[in-house]
Amino acid sequence: MIYEKWDTRFDIARLREHVEKHVLPLESVQQSPSFGGWSVLSSNGSYKDGWLMGHKVIAAEMSKEHLDKNLQNIGFGKIEDYKQPTEICHGYLKEVMDYLLQSGLNPRRARIIRLTKGLRSSWHRDGPDNRYFVRLHVPIITNSGCIFEAQEGEETEVAHMPADGSSYILKVNRMHRVSNNGTEDRFHLVMDIWDTIGLTQHHRYDGSLDDR
Repeated sequence: MIYEKWDTRFDIARLREHVEKHVLPLESVQQSPSFGGWSVLSSNGSYKDGWLMGHKVIAAEMSKEHLDKNLQNIGFGKIEDYKQPTEICHGYLKEVMDYLLQSGLNPRRARIIRLTKGLRSSWHRDGPDNRYFVRLHVPIITNSGCIFEAQEGEETEVAHMPADGSSYILKVNRMHRVSNNGTEDRFHLVMDIWDTIGLTQHHRYDGSLDDR
């Protein structure tokens, strides 16, 4: 299963309007030629905060202490602290984030991520196999050439996430990559989540954020 679709829907026309009017005019933070964007929730309230390449210091098996040390060495604080609304978190985007905050999914480090047309990420993982690392995606602007690939054992699963108001929940501590084979940039609202109350079927987190 490459993703679990959450049983809620957002108004994509309003999200797209917000992005086009209030986000795209701002200078994006480029993490790589293929990836960049704007933070919605950060550690200090700036949309430019939180764009370090944490996946480069993550191995398949790591203790919490080793993981935290590696992330601190490249400038990351605790992911749980990336919860301050930024300059772009207003209007309908704030309504979406308020709903997610109240839902029990505990969103952190929310970002509008642009995947440049014609480019793809490298194969990578965003957390060790032995820890909980789950993200929620809300596609805002996309095309049929945008795909998410994830390795499950010896198999590679492939999926497209349409921008129809749905939310998609994925494990990102397995090897994966994203590709934009289309002719327009792709924009997703993406965030780390912890389902501590069992809203999802396959992604519940049994613990508290303090235990993470």
